[in-house]
Formats: sequence, structure tokens, C-alpha cells
Amino acid sequence: MNLKKILFVITLTLLSFNLFSQVGGISASKLVVINAETVPSNKIEFEPSFGFNVSKNDSLKVNSDFGFRFTYGLNSKTEVGIFVPLHLNSVNWGIKYHAVNFNKLSLGMIAGIENALIVNNSEEGKISSLFTSYAGGTVSNSNLMIS
Repeated sequence: MNLKKILFVITLTLLSFNLFSQVGGISASKLVVINAETVPSNKIEFEPSFGFNVSKNDSLKVNSDFGFRFTYGLNSKTEVGIFVPLHLNSVNWGIKYHAVNFNKLSLGMIAGIENALIVNNSEEGKISSLFTSYAGGTVSNSNLMIS
């Protein structure tokens, strides 16, 4: 029975690696790695961020972005947050629940919603559509002390 639980936890952990790129507004460690820990209860965390990426599909595209993350600790196990970019063309909402600790291993669940405005510049900036996406999954981290 314990082997099934361990395999289940390992499977959920492996499936959660790419999830952070889809969920905004939740806290991360100082190395910008998503983890299961939450912001302390009744505390708010504010973090400005700058992003830069280059895409080389059919043509070279360079994107940069500046935004702000606000995350609030609802209680000792739950946090909610929002990420708002400076250009305001999208808003990311996130929630994280710190589910359980196994010695040095922490497991949690995260979910998020992104609302994005898609603007057609050729028609004088009229909004052509409102895009909403949802994501959810598990997150884990391990506290390894090397002496």
C-alpha cells in the first residue's frame, strides 16, 4: 500500500514540472523556483519582475515585459495572488495550497487563470477577443541539507 502512495506522489511530481509557466501570481523561492511553501498567514508579498525571451520559429521575435506580483497568505496553508504586467494586456490569478509534508518533502497544489486581451493593431487598437486559459496541478520541493 505504501508503494502505491509513493508512486502516485512521484507521478504527480513529474507531471507538474511545466505547470509554473502557466500559473501566475503565486510565490516562488529566492531562486525563482516554484515550491509548495506559502506566504505566511495574513502577510502580503510584493515583487516586481522583468522578463525577456527570444523566439526563433519562422522569424526572430524578441519580447520583454515588466510586471508586478502581489501574493497574500489566507492562512498557514493557502495563498492567493495576482500578476499584472505593466502593459495590462493580461492578468494572471493564482492560488496555492500547501497540502502535506513528508519529512523533508513538501507537496502542494496550484491553480491559475489567465485573462488576456488580444488587440488587433491594424484596426486602431480595437479588442478583437478576450482569451481565458486555466491551469492546475501539483508542486513539490525537497529540503536537502548538504554538510
